[in-house]
Amino acid sequence: MNIKTLICFLGITLVASMALAGPPTCPMPIQSIADVQASVDAGSPTGASLCDGQAVSLQGIVYAVYGGNTPSFAFADAAGAWNGLYVYGPPTVPSVGDEVTVQGTIQEFNGLTEISFPTSVSIDSTGNSPYAPTLVTTAMIATGAASAESFEGVFVEVADVDITDDNLGFGEWQIDDGSGVTRVDDLGAYCYRPVAGNSVSTLRGMQHYSFDNFKLEPQNDCDFLEFGCSGAATAMSIPAIQGSGPSSPSVSEVVETTGVVTGHFEGNYPGFTFFDGFFIQDPTGDGNSATSDGLFVISDTVPTIGNSVTVQGVVGEFGEFDGTGCFDGCVTMVCAVDIADGGAGAAITATPWTPPTDTDGEYEYHESLEGMVVSIAGSAKVVGPTSFGALFVVDDSEGVDRVLRG
Repeated sequence: MNIKTLICFLGITLVASMALAGPPTCPMPIQSIADVQASVDAGSPTGASLCDGQAVSLQGIVYAVYGGNTPSFAFADAAGAWNGLYVYGPPTVPSVGDEVTVQGTIQEFNGLTEISFPTSVSIDSTGNSPYAPTLVTTAMIATGAASAESFEGVFVEVADVDITDDNLGFGEWQIDDGSGVTRVDDLGAYCYRPVAGNSVSTLRGMQHYSFDNFKLEPQNDCDFLEFGCSGAATAMSIPAIQGSGPSSPSVSEVVETTGVVTGHFEGNYPGFTFFDGFFIQDPTGDGNSATSDGLFVISDTVPTIGNSVTVQGVVGEFGEFDGTGCFDGCVTMVCAVDIADGGAGAAITATPWTPPTDTDGEYEYHESLEGMVVSIAGSAKVVGPTSFGALFVVDDSEGVDRVLRG
């Protein structure tokens, strides 16, 4: 056989082998998250998985849980690219550190590979350490980057980033570590408020994809590591957190406080993040009429009313929508990163509502009752709802049938 014949023979053999192999397919059986995520359809503009529509049973450790009207979580079976996956609408919501087995169907939702509404989520063990986040640059996870798809659903971390735009709309903002810009979103519940020109030493979260863009999704304030959530929180009473002024003296501090759950506040969306949470109140207080004994807690977990809970989290001030509707301070709150439920708590006595008869001191008076249970003497009338679904309680003797939102 001469050299030309040999080359021709080898070429025909190679072509035949390629024809028999066919185009890439989803590996069967699917044994890992990487089998799903790394099997990318080369012809898809959004990097769709070739396993779209396949039933799977995947095991991994939960590293982030997100709330809102439909809970979701992210889990991984190893660190690094291709090894994380997003789960939307689980029948059982796990906790960070749970090892879970998720059974469901791989779906492509507007370019995001996920398991939507899995048939089951079994918790195999608890208290595990999630796989460490993968250190990346902002350019590596930016929309349009060749590597961005490989980190979809993965726990990633960026370092020494500058905030280049604090409002891209819909709760999104922009960061840059010098390699190129990428987005941060508000799927998680955090008190941190971005300000253009500020820097963040370390930021971590899930690499997500929605509305044609990749974006980083911190779970809570502990993913902004300058808050130091891994260290001990400062024990403070609710009145001490509230302070006697219009804003808390402890904004951005990590605190631990205890109170009795007095009410729920769920399903609203007034600003950067889901405004789900609950109110707690110190049953004894500090005896100072200038400091409120109540506090709002932002949390994806809502404890039972009447139970005593100990909350760890970051103190913040939250205003309606963009915060411009506040007068020198907004709603003092704690973004919870841990809640310990102590069971039934002490009874809370409502404070009589006796506002000033003129405008002098009116703001200070109501600030001193922020988050507290109050009572109105005599009869009252519920008026509303407004266009935003708000209800008002007014003194019945005032003859008010409608409240104008101004």
